[in-house]
Amino acid sequence: MPRAERPLENDGSALTRFAADLRLLRAKAGGPPYRELARHAHYSSATLADAASGRKLPSLAVTLAYVRACGGDASEWEARWRILAAESAVEKTAGEPPQVDNGGVRNPYVGLVAFQREDAEWFFGRERLVENLLSLVRERRFLVVFGSSGSGKSSLLRAGLLPATPWPTALFTPGPHPLDECAAQLAALGTGPASAVRGELDRSPRALHLGALQALAGRSPHDELLVVVDQFEEVFTLCRDAEERARFVEALAVAARTANSRTRVVLGVRADFYARCAEHPHLAEAIGDAQLLVGAMSVEELRRAISQPAVRAGCAVESALLARLVADTAGQASALPLLSHALRETWHRRRGNTLTLSGYERAGGVDGAIAATAEQLYTRLSASQARQARRIMLRLVNPGEQAIDTRRPASYAELIPDTDSDAAQVLERLTAARLVTLHEGVVELAHETLIVSWPRLGRWIDQERDLLRVQRRLTEAATGWRDLGHDPGALYRGVRLEAARPLLARPGELTELENTFLRASVDAAAQAGRAAVRRVRLARLAVAALTVLTLVAVSAAVLAVNAAGRADARSREALAHLLALRSEEFTTADPAFAGLLAAASWRFAPTAEGRHTMLTTLSTGLRGVLDNHVNYIGTVAFSPDGRVLAAVSDLGVQLWDVATHRRTAVLGAPSASGRHDVALAFSPDGAVLATGGREPGVRLWDVTTRRPITTLPTGRASVTLLKFSTDGTALGAVGSNGVIRLWDVATRHLSVTMRVIQTDHVDSFANHTTMAFTPQGVPLVAAFQKGGLRLWDLATRRMTTMPVKGTDFLSARVTFSPDGTTLAVSDDGESVRLWDSVTHRPKGSLPSGQASALAFSPDGGMLATVSRWDNRVQLWDTATRRPIGAVVSGNIDLVSSMAFSLDGTRLAVASLGGAVRLWDTTFRRPTGLRLPGSGSANAVAFNPDGTRLAAARADGSIRLLGTDGRQAGAPLTGHAGGVDAVAFSRDGTRLASGGRDKTARVWDVATRRQIGIPLTGHISGVEAVAFSPDGTRLVTGNWNGVIRIWDLTTHRQIGTPLTGHTGSIAGIAFSQDGARLVSASGDGDVRLWDLTAHRQIGAPLTNHNSAVAAVAFSPDGTTLASGSDGEVRLWDTATHGPIGVPLTGHTGAVNVVEFSPDGATLVTADENGTVQLWDVAVRKPIGAPLADRAGAVAAVAFAPDGTTLTGAGSAGTIRRWRTEIPADPVATLCAVVGRSLTREEWRQYVPGQPFQQVCPAA
Repeated sequence: MPRAERPLENDGSALTRFAADLRLLRAKAGGPPYRELARHAHYSSATLADAASGRKLPSLAVTLAYVRACGGDASEWEARWRILAAESAVEKTAGEPPQVDNGGVRNPYVGLVAFQREDAEWFFGRERLVENLLSLVRERRFLVVFGSSGSGKSSLLRAGLLPATPWPTALFTPGPHPLDECAAQLAALGTGPASAVRGELDRSPRALHLGALQALAGRSPHDELLVVVDQFEEVFTLCRDAEERARFVEALAVAARTANSRTRVVLGVRADFYARCAEHPHLAEAIGDAQLLVGAMSVEELRRAISQPAVRAGCAVESALLARLVADTAGQASALPLLSHALRETWHRRRGNTLTLSGYERAGGVDGAIAATAEQLYTRLSASQARQARRIMLRLVNPGEQAIDTRRPASYAELIPDTDSDAAQVLERLTAARLVTLHEGVVELAHETLIVSWPRLGRWIDQERDLLRVQRRLTEAATGWRDLGHDPGALYRGVRLEAARPLLARPGELTELENTFLRASVDAAAQAGRAAVRRVRLARLAVAALTVLTLVAVSAAVLAVNAAGRADARSREALAHLLALRSEEFTTADPAFAGLLAAASWRFAPTAEGRHTMLTTLSTGLRGVLDNHVNYIGTVAFSPDGRVLAAVSDLGVQLWDVATHRRTAVLGAPSASGRHDVALAFSPDGAVLATGGREPGVRLWDVTTRRPITTLPTGRASVTLLKFSTDGTALGAVGSNGVIRLWDVATRHLSVTMRVIQTDHVDSFANHTTMAFTPQGVPLVAAFQKGGLRLWDLATRRMTTMPVKGTDFLSARVTFSPDGTTLAVSDDGESVRLWDSVTHRPKGSLPSGQASALAFSPDGGMLATVSRWDNRVQLWDTATRRPIGAVVSGNIDLVSSMAFSLDGTRLAVASLGGAVRLWDTTFRRPTGLRLPGSGSANAVAFNPDGTRLAAARADGSIRLLGTDGRQAGAPLTGHAGGVDAVAFSRDGTRLASGGRDKTARVWDVATRRQIGIPLTGHISGVEAVAFSPDGTRLVTGNWNGVIRIWDLTTHRQIGTPLTGHTGSIAGIAFSQDGARLVSASGDGDVRLWDLTAHRQIGAPLTNHNSAVAAVAFSPDGTTLASGSDGEVRLWDTATHGPIGVPLTGHTGAVNVVEFSPDGATLVTADENGTVQLWDVAVRKPIGAPLADRAGAVAAVAFAPDGTTLTGAGSAGTIRRWRTEIPADPVATLCAVVGRSLTREEWRQYVPGQPFQQVCPAA
């Protein structure tokens, strides 16, 4: 009989009550023994018994496992556990001094928040910097203060500059709408209603200047208005309207630099936004003229900042503490918020009137004080309050893409829908702890340091990063929808709606407006989908009816010979359209079959729809289907040279020629009992193939002769996994009985026999054990048992239990990287976790969902996962833990195994249905490099054949580079400011550039010298340049919307400027004959111009949803493409009407549109780095986007043969993709699929027509 539990002590403590209730829960469940509970909880019986012993608080994971095993309410017990954990923490800190003592002494340290004007008397350590700042403000009218996050910029401006300034001041942060904030400040100075001031700021860049003059009227002529814009980087991180951003910057510059100015402007900017500021000419000029860097404090300044606030409060800082603080923070410019918060917490723990080292250490020190404060607050929340805290904190963060994460102000109403809710109480606690601030209805993090200093918040952000970006865009879209009176046109659709759909499952994290907007979008999409289904059905009925009628007509045409040819053509075309329509139904589930149907349609008539489906199939990277119509395919493996693929099947082990897709041999037919092999492995030299399975023993085969060499005995156990060592001298086998065997391959001697799973039911663990050899030949084994993962070193026979807890081993999968250094583990969670098998520490996780199969590439750089839920395969970069390319689809049967070729370029995916599909892992996967030189490129352009790139920089230089990234010769210099536009002539011998110095220049590419004099006359920076096709003219466009045409022989302007645009010229392009010009502008319009008559052709092309950033003619001049925010429009240049509906799918502003040389394909790129190919004939995307995370793509170029696409990014990168759009899609598709439609498939999908071999050579 099991021993009775030890009685609990009757001390009345909360911990004892907790343990007693756990025991009561077990009793209500029937009093199962702890050994039985352990099988359900996946924790040892000793651990579970200790959880109810009352000696200490068990971990949350153990508590919940205990509760679930007893059938209890996990959420209720989690809440109880958190309350008890918080009480335990309070007991540990009992006796520490309160925040304000009996004398009411103020805490002299402000913590994470910035010092304000009223805190000036407590602001120490920056006295010299304040003097320098005041001196610069007196000397300069426009000043930029730079400093890293945490360097104290805001405190310097608010508690240093403002109290020392005798003038009236306007202090604000830009937020999402800087002109709104500016208008509110001017209105507060008595210049009129804020709405009126806002309108003036929209209409005139002089509005701020005039408002300052009005506010100062009647005051001393020596008075000035000091405008301080703190956290100026928000104009880049929060303001999404580029036009508003530009108007705001211009208003500040005009106010400070007009001749009769009485305004001085000071900007506080995070140092990592220096380059973004340099993009604006007004800011670039100010940076060059007057800037102040806030660096790290000196040791003496640190001493004053630490000790003087305490002295002013009548206290002292222990000398040991002062020395420690200086040592912990000296030389760290961004450590001030950490220091201030640590001092604030140490103040709470002071001894009498002295701040002590022991109090500082109890607070967590500089590195741990913020986390300690946040964690203590969080763990004292109930379960529902904890969820609200997580929601609130994530709403206050703006997740970075290429930049670091930043804080995001949010309105109180957005965070707190109900003032009596848990959320309101949580926000009060966060505010009281000074983790967040609340001012005039706006809530934000007290400092961005909190993001990196509180690990829990960092984990939340990493877990939800992609969804947070979606949520931020959703917030903006919902607000816009409300402002437009719930206009149905503003609802989400397409890719944006699909990206936001996961948020529907988390309604508690959405505001009422967001939820309403998203559900309205879903309803609208569903309605549109039903309408589309009706249209498709009607189309199918119409096509079917047309087919029948056509067939009747064909029969009748036999009697009318003269009409026979025409009737047959109509009949074949109708049938082709019908088959193409049917093929689209299979493009996602089975692209190979979809391609075959499309190829069949091509046999009747070559239609645009059929071509598109074949291109879609080829765009997936599918490169072969090995199908011999067997009932089962299990494990697969490539030979080391990649020429042979071995596949376990119900017929035996099949060998396939990878190049021809033909089966060459079958080894080891199943036994009389029907048992067949399930495991196989090639030796490193490819000469030997080892197989094993249900029949005992490991069989070795000579790959060349296809004959057996020998059989290695394994007793009665079957074999589930085989591995050769790296040098081929050893072979390892995993047995279904939990026994690992190692043989010397040369002598066939059994060198190791070892059981790694101790259980009576080992068969259930067979698929959850993996094996690898290190490069040094050390054999490693990992095996799940009772929810844990055990790692064995077979050389030393040492076992280590990996800290993988809570794993459901029945659904778990585990595999080693080829070198044995990394373990990939998939359990019942929503991610695949990577572990370092040497240090036993986690290396990160892949958000893949639960995986049913895993496979590493030979170099360990990629991991392939199979989703347990939708059976789709995804490739992941193990270093960045990000997906590589699009999801691999086409597995209509359950995936049984995967294998990479030795070079990693092919992935074989085997299905239980009996086929192996070969995928090209490099197809549409970008290869790239960084451009030489520091900083980003303002503009880039390729020469016509795509072999050379021009990259324009903010420093006024232009670099000419090969697409290998090498720079030939010195940069082109001459512009006095940044260069914003570059373009090559049609023959590639000349380059044109447009700069912020209001000039355009033409360069000889060979000599790298400027040709002639600069082209002047623009009153603002030149934003766009383009050569005429014959190279005799150059067109330029500037920020003011004016277009000028230049004669390149005389370097003089031709005629008067072309005017009409009200926004900056973002793009210009010539038609092929040079007679017409198209221009795109920030005003949202596209205009066509007759260059012979020198006037506009027809009305502007409107209906864009925002500024138009890119425009291009098709090679034949009949079609025009324009790109704006998230969509691309095609236009008929003859009628000026749109062609079809907009092309949607981009999630950012489309800044590149380019036609292929034959005009059949359009490539588009956006600010998020997504590149998409489009089939112009059907206006549909060709495959998935060519996603890249290297930043915005600024230019693209097709190779002359159309097989590759090269893109250049503004972040200084070159990316190259293989596109391979074949001239003969049928032949290419047949070579890939390797078969024709069967007679049964033909009868089902091509009824009434004589059978044809779609792919005769297959």
